[in-house]
Amino acid sequence: MAVSSNNEAAEAPLLVEETMEGIVDYNGQKARRLSSGGWHYAGFIIGVEIAEKQNEGLFFLNLGNNA
Repeated sequence: MAVSSNNEAAEAPLLVEETMEGIVDYNGQKARRLSSGGWHYAGFIIGVEIAEKQNEGLFFLNLGNNA
């Protein structure tokens, strides 16, 4: 395996902030890959799903107690 002497790959950052084609944010501007979505909102979505399942379980538990 030969080692390349090309330094361009070493100088380029791993996470380049670029826009995604055909995707816009809530303002209608092009969405940037690093600041749009991803793991930023994953905790919120998971929290909502947990609350929904807890609410559903407690609802059916309450129906069973009133029979």
